[in-house]
Amino acid sequence: MLQFDGVASTLLLAEPFWAGLERAVPGELVVGVPARDAVIVTGSQSPPGLAKVRRAIDRIFFAGDPHLLSRKLLVRRRGVWEVFTSNLAHAAF
Repeated sequence: MLQFDGVASTLLLAEPFWAGLERAVPGELVVGVPARDAVIVTGSQSPPGLAKVRRAIDRIFFAGDPHLLSRKLLVRRRGVWEVFTSNLAHAAF
């Protein structure tokens, strides 16, 4: 989980950061951005990682963070963020 004093969600715009991180995860880069101050990162081919991201998102929403954004996961494909809809994302549930 990445935290940057309330502006972590803007990190999605930092292309060089994500381009470098893509090689460090199994599969495609998948992120959760449940609130403006939290970005949670895993790979699309990591069922345990995907499960942890979803649990963290659920915890943030349950806690009622004042700056909630989305429960959806995003995947980075060809340098563009898209909604992650793989069946693998739901395999752990």
